[in-house]
Amino acid sequence: MKVLTIAIILILAFVSGICALEWEDMGANLSIVAGSDSEEPVWIGVGNRPHGGQDETTFHSTTAGEAVYECMCGSENDDCDWYFRIEVDGIQVVSEGDHNCGCLDLVAGIFNIHSIDQPIHMEIQIDCDEVCGVWGRVFMPPLAEFQAVPVSGPVPLVVQFENLSQGYYASLEWHFGDGTMSSSENPTHTYDSAGDYTVTLIARGRNVSQWLDAPSSTETKQDYIHVTDGMIGDVNNDGIITASDAQLCFQIVLSLYSPTPGEEYRADANEDGQVTAGDAQIIFQLSLQ
Repeated sequence: MKVLTIAIILILAFVSGICALEWEDMGANLSIVAGSDSEEPVWIGVGNRPHGGQDETTFHSTTAGEAVYECMCGSENDDCDWYFRIEVDGIQVVSEGDHNCGCLDLVAGIFNIHSIDQPIHMEIQIDCDEVCGVWGRVFMPPLAEFQAVPVSGPVPLVVQFENLSQGYYASLEWHFGDGTMSSSENPTHTYDSAGDYTVTLIARGRNVSQWLDAPSSTETKQDYIHVTDGMIGDVNNDGIITASDAQLCFQIVLSLYSPTPGEEYRADANEDGQVTAGDAQIIFQLSLQ
């Protein structure tokens, strides 16, 4: 299994006083920007300890795809040795480390998780003569999922979208199929024209660096939203309710005709979510008025 890694050790500039910071505080304040329902990363670390230490944990993947890892090492001098390793199903996929660690080292990269519930083992260690710390974390791959209510109706149709994405995602991008989009967690959108609309949700994960795109997941539902013109009962959508509409409704009930989403919507005269003989009777009565 290949590790797609930047393997870039970003030795941050010696900002005045940065090495005097409490390492536990620095580890806790590493930025995480995510959606409100996003899964938090899994952490391990050795913080604010003289002479270093070791930490490890085993957990199971909740999603599959490209996972992001990050590791930060810090010390009060330039004479620390550290390593950070990740195994998936007993196979090592990440191995990072450094001798003579500087004031602050940061490494990050991507590795692959092939299925849900795979065991992941993460291990970290630092050895130093001074106070030091090292932290590692893993961000699960994003998995885009969504649903909407209602998915059909007449113009103007107001639809409430619900984000059901899993794993870690830092941002969401909705495409509603009518040329508009949103980055909200659970957006509401109004369709002003009749038609069938394909909806896409893109969930983007942790941004590793400017040289590598963040992991992402896309869910697309083809012709998911059905927006209709016309009125309930006018099954054939010719502008008037006649006995022909009642007859077409009966054909739908008897499975003699396969309706379009719009026809099915207009045939549901009592608006209970299904087309029955009762709807045909209502439409026939309307045709007599």
